[in-house]
This record gives sequence, structure tokens and C-alpha cells, in this order.
Amino acid sequence: MQLPQVINLPITEVCDSQCVMCNVWRAGKTDAFDKESTHKLFSQKGFKKVQHIGLSGGEPTLNENLLDVVDELLDCLPKLQTLSVTSHGYHTDKHALVLPQIKEKCANRNISFSLNISLDGYEKAHQKVRRIEGAFEKAVKTANLARDLGINVQFQCTISPENVFNIVLVREFAIDNGFEIIFRIASYIARLSNENLIERISLNEQQKSFVSDFLTSERTLFAANSLSRRLFYFDLAKRLDNGAKRAAPCAFQDKGLFVSPDTKIYNCSRSEKELLFSDKENIAIELDSSKNNQLVQELIQKTCVDCYHDQNGRWPYWKYFTVHQKIYPWLQLTKKLLKTPTILSKLLFKPKVISTKSNQFNKILIIGMYGGEHVGDAAILGGVILRLMKKFNSSEFEVVSIRPNRTKYWISNLNIPDITIKTISINDLNIKDYQALVLAGGPLMGIPTILSNHISILKQSIQQKIPFFIEGVGIGPINDSISKKLIYKIIKSANHISLRTKSDLEKITHLSNLTSESHDPAFDYLEYLNTKEGKIPDSLNTILDTKKKIWVINLRPLWNRYSKDNDAIQENVLSVIAEIINENSDNARFVFMPMNSDQFGFSDLEMAYKLNIKVKVVAPKADFIVWETEPTIDACIALLKRASLTISMRFHGCIFSLASACNTIGLDYSTRSKGKIAHLFEQQGKAENVLNIKSLSKEEITNSINSFNLK
Repeated sequence: MQLPQVINLPITEVCDSQCVMCNVWRAGKTDAFDKESTHKLFSQKGFKKVQHIGLSGGEPTLNENLLDVVDELLDCLPKLQTLSVTSHGYHTDKHALVLPQIKEKCANRNISFSLNISLDGYEKAHQKVRRIEGAFEKAVKTANLARDLGINVQFQCTISPENVFNIVLVREFAIDNGFEIIFRIASYIARLSNENLIERISLNEQQKSFVSDFLTSERTLFAANSLSRRLFYFDLAKRLDNGAKRAAPCAFQDKGLFVSPDTKIYNCSRSEKELLFSDKENIAIELDSSKNNQLVQELIQKTCVDCYHDQNGRWPYWKYFTVHQKIYPWLQLTKKLLKTPTILSKLLFKPKVISTKSNQFNKILIIGMYGGEHVGDAAILGGVILRLMKKFNSSEFEVVSIRPNRTKYWISNLNIPDITIKTISINDLNIKDYQALVLAGGPLMGIPTILSNHISILKQSIQQKIPFFIEGVGIGPINDSISKKLIYKIIKSANHISLRTKSDLEKITHLSNLTSESHDPAFDYLEYLNTKEGKIPDSLNTILDTKKKIWVINLRPLWNRYSKDNDAIQENVLSVIAEIINENSDNARFVFMPMNSDQFGFSDLEMAYKLNIKVKVVAPKADFIVWETEPTIDACIALLKRASLTISMRFHGCIFSLASACNTIGLDYSTRSKGKIAHLFEQQGKAENVLNIKSLSKEEITNSINSFNLK
């Protein structure tokens, strides 16, 4: 082992928080560093190369010797460059005393000083994790104080099942208020004595895939200033997705040490075995002993490979460029451009219909927009499978997905007995395993990379003389000529095509006479669900516990493809809905239902929190609840069956509401022409209940509400 360059130093284990992921506050330990113990340990030559030291706890401000400890560290560590303090931030008055002094002491030595504040949720969510009254307000007050003092402040959020769907709001709060925010996963850490809490604080598979997507979204990546942190997020996401071993470097494998308040020395906070020293005044000599190196190797082999902890290290220099804020978008664009030759080659594909006399296909491969789906797409898949079971007597299905873990979760939503449904990546499939290929769910739209993937699989199926069907899809939007040509080739290869609206049918009747109009397959599955009893989560029972009428709101962020005036249109929609909530706040509980919670495909939760801010100003007394979850099909239907009214921008938010016989106002977000929501309501004979968001007004929504006679 090298002499340490990084030290993790909890200066006390006393803590007055009661966090759900930590048992330090229960332990009753009183060991703490003071002036003498700090000098005795850190004045020796073994620490002469330390460049960074992080003070934590417990809660460091509860150590009355904090300033003395800082003085000794600054005197004893000649190479020190950075010092940080990690705090829960409850004691703003203490921070007001010590922060200016620590800042001055560090500035006099040309040492960078920063403050880390734990923020594990927004308002009540943070209090739920920390179990201390006013925890959020106290932490934010301290953060603001430190920033006003010119101190660099970083929020640190630990993700657990208690707050997993609140992390979007935590991120948005930090960004809106000009703070850096980083995220870590709650996990077993020896010094926290939390081994008995692991089952409670561990994320399930659904939550892992949600967090993986969140961590690698650009907004989360660039909310962290450190390039190493961004690289760590990508590595962590892989581990959350598929159980990969840790590839992220860690300074605590060779350059870092963890020193406990009783001066015991470990490799890191996760290590349970103390490093061995016959005399701690000879650390420089004994640190590299065979016994200590053996302990390090044992840690690396048994603990590090599965470690979620965000302790980081030095990456290969070239990797830092891949996550630089100015370079990253160009790299993503380059990746797309590199796919261009492959996409263009698909224009040479010759469509062909494989004739078949059979109407029975036991095992079917399903392709579509899978991997970016949400609860509405899960219902689509359920409806598609019900149709295929009826048409072809099928019982085995495999779904090609760009994110198999996400699709696997949504498949678990389905309640269809006596069949098997699996997910597979495009790289792992063997077309010979299937008797039919079906493109189903979602639209055939202008995304050339997805269309290219479809044709790659279609080409294989034609070679193996496997028939191809299109079931329950929409057409468009299509704004580029390459997508139009690829879609033409897909359509010309189909044995039969079922489209979800008359408008979709009209777009391709000149291309194929093997077409029929049906409806969105989600309706099939939702009708089927009426015969089943679904499981309702506890979070929904709390929401439904009211004598008021329930109004459901669903808004989605806008994609730049839809309009150049997105920001203005979105702002107007939020303002109008807030006014509607204000006007009806006496008689209703308003529940924001996210149809898509994750970052892939635009998170509805981002709109929910923006609306929440508006509502607090416009209608401060309104009973407005953001349903922070990734809702199941059953849960959505249970909510909508209790609701008196739904106002929805999501296509499937409208479908779920209509299928639940709830009064529904659709907000069509296609601002250039009629979109799929407008066509849906026309197909349902309810054209008067759809409004376009481009010029949405309170009067329009009020008139629609009045037409339902909700009193």
C-alpha cells in the first residue's frame, strides 16, 4: 500500500439524526477526535502525503473540538489541498460560528474548503428519511448560509426505497436553487452498523432500473461537477441494470484510509477488518506490510467487486473527455452519425411477404418501441398478447428490447395465465427459434435507428421464411424522408396490418390492401382487467382516503420535435392547470398521476413538480398530491375508477381514463396538426372533449368540465 493521499475521517459517532439507512445514532458511542488525539495520529510521517481529508460523523458539528481538529489537521498535513465537512445541516447556528473560521483557516493555507449537506428528499420526503422534524428546512437554511459565506456547497442524496421516486424533485430543487447535487445508493457500510437494515434499504429490481436510467440522464450527469462522478454513474448504472461487477476505480484500494473516531484504521468505510500496526507511530513503515497487503487484497476480491459505495478514484484520462459537458453532446451525435451507414444500407432492403397457410404460431417474437416504455406500453403489450393468443393460439412470447430490464419489469405488470413472456436484446436473438414475427405496440414513427433495427430482424425472418404481422400500431409522426422509406419497406413486407385509428389507416391504404382498422391494444387489456382483481399499493390507499372528489392530472414534457415554442407553451399549460386547480380547490383532491416516471421518454414527474410550484403560489390551500411512484396498470385503473375527472396529455393517460369510464379531457400536444390524442377522441365519439395545448385557456377547460355536470 502507498502512503495515503485521501482520508475519510468521522470525527465523532454522535448523531442527532435518526436516518432509516443508518444505525450510528442508536449505537450510543461517544468516541471523538480532539486536539491531542488528532495531533498524535496525523503528525507522523505516514500522513505526510495526504492531499484531501473529509470530515464527517456522526454529525461533525456535535464535536465541540471541531475547530481544534481542523487546526491540527492543517498544521500536520503539509500536502493538504482540499478539506470537506459532511453534515446533516440541522444546526445552522453552529455552522454560522464555525464555517467562517474554517473557511479563513483554509484560505490562509491556500486549501480549498467545501461543505456537503445531506438532502435525501424534498420537504416531507427528507423528513421521512431523516425522521427529524423540520430536517429539510434546517438543511436548506444551512446550505444557503454557507453559500452566502462564499463556501462551495454540495447536496448529497442517498437513494433508498423510502425516497427513490422523489429523487427527480431533489435534483430539480438543487438545480433551480443553484446547488450541485450528487446521488449515491444506500448500502451496507460497516461504520454505520446498518447490516440489519440491508433488506429495508435495498432497492428492488424495478427501482434499480429506474435509478439506472435516472443516473445516466444528461440532467443528472451535469448536476454533478465532477467528471469522475459522471463516469461513476455510468458504471453504477451497469451494475444496477444487470448485476455487473464494479469497474469504477477507488482510491481506498491503494491511496486512501478510513480512520474511525477511536483512531482505528481501515482501508475504507466498508471494511470490517482493522489494519494491523504494532505501533501507530510507525504507520509509514507497517502500512505496506504483508499482513496489511493481504487484508487489502481480500477486500478487493470479496467486497469491492459488489460495492455500490461512491468512493471514487482516478480514471484513464481519455474517459474524462467522454463526459465533459461541452464534448458529451457531440459524442452522442457522433454515435448517431456512425450508425448512418447501417441505416442507409437498409434502404437497399427488398420487402417481401412470406405467404403462410397456417393460423397457429406457438412461439412469437415481438418487436416495437420496447425498452422506452411506460405503464401505457405495458397495457399495449398485454392487449397485443391477448390478440395473438386469440388469432394464432400462441402461448410463448419474446419481446426485443433496447433495455431488457425495463421491459421485464413492465411484463411483470401483466396478469395473463398459462403463457410465458420473456425479454431479449437484439444481439441475443436467434430468429430460427420463432414461428412468427410481430411488430406491435407504439407507432411506426420517424426514428431511423429503431426502424433500422426492425428491418434487420425482418430481413432475418424473410430469410427463414417466417411470416410477419403488424398489430395495433399507429403511424407517425414522420418528418424525414429516410424514415418514410424505411416504414414503406416494413409495411410492404407484412402479411396483415392492424392499425389503431382510422386516421392511421388512411395514411397507408395506398401502400397495402392487407390492412384493417382496430383500436389501441391497451383497450383490450384494460377490458380484460375488468374480470381480474389487481393489487393496490399502500401509497394509493393513502391518496384515496378522502371524502372529496378526486381529479386526476397528467402532464408530460414536450419534445422539441413538436414545437419550436415548447417553453412558452409548456409554461402556459402549467399556469392554466394551476388556475383550474385554484378555482375548484374547495371540492376536490387533485392527484398528479405520472404515466411515465423515468427519464427515458421524458419524465412526467418533472412536470408534476413544476406544477406543484405553480399551485403553491396560485392555490396554496389546494389539496394537490404528486403520486411519486412508477404506477402499475392495476394501480392506475384503481385511481381512475375513483376519479370524477381526468385531464391528461399522455395518450395512454387518456386511454386508461376512457377505459375506466371516467370523465376525460384530452390535451393534444401535437401543435402542427391534429395529433393522436385528437384522433383517439374522434374515434371514441368524444371529439368535443379534446383541446390543443398550443393556445390552451382556462375558459376552454372550464367549459369542458362544465359539460360533464360533475356536481
